[in-house]
Amino acid sequence: MDLSDYIVCRMQNFNVKLNPIQEERFKELMKEQFAKSQTKIEKAFCLSLLSEVHDLRQVEKVLVHYNNSKRKAL
Repeated sequence: MDLSDYIVCRMQNFNVKLNPIQEERFKELMKEQFAKSQTKIEKAFCLSLLSEVHDLRQVEKVLVHYNNSKRKAL
């Protein structure tokens, strides 16, 4: 399983585990991706994977808040 497969699996089932070396590499990749992220949505997604949020509705809440604050600014 490569890391992209792992991300998909994590989104569907949080019981998927990596070995310690893979887990460390995954965290490095997510931190790199977080640094490259242009939007709050991308950053929220990276953080959710890094922090092992078990409920993707938490990410949804971040997105809803971001969208609402964006609308108010207009």
